[in-house]
Amino acid sequence: MEEEKARTVRMKDLRWAAVAWVGAILLIGGCTDIGLGLAPSGGGSGPMVVIDLDQKPFPELPFPNDLATRPDPDSPTGLRINASLLADTREEATFRHRLDMLDGFSTFAAISVRFDAPLDLENLLERHRRGSGQADDAVFVVDLEDGSAVPLDVGTGAYPLVLERPSRYFPN
Repeated sequence: MEEEKARTVRMKDLRWAAVAWVGAILLIGGCTDIGLGLAPSGGGSGPMVVIDLDQKPFPELPFPNDLATRPDPDSPTGLRINASLLADTREEATFRHRLDMLDGFSTFAAISVRFDAPLDLENLLERHRRGSGQADDAVFVVDLEDGSAVPLDVGTGAYPLVLERPSRYFPN
């Protein structure tokens, strides 16, 4: 009986010692200045992608983006688009309601990204038209499943873009 009591006391002491060690390791680890993120940034002075989740009335983020989805176990993808239903017109409200019912984004849709400064479009197009592969490309889309870069058509003519008239459908 006393042997069992002594073993119980030792086990409690070992548990407290383990908790103390884990706490000390976490405390020390939390006070270090180890780099943040996956890897250090290469630096540079180019335009940065704008992401502002606190922007009102809608968050500012690249689109499509999984940050704009919500979990839905009844959806085939397990997600639903989480579109804001705030709208100024009935047509926009209808569109947003229908968008909110989708289970994902189009696999053949445009990508919208805002930057904090103008892009050097001549340099961007030149780098993508060289045909040297992705080593010199200026824009990448990465498949997060396997880390591979997805080929993009940027200015090669398969999907022409007229930058001189970006809002040609509606007068400003």
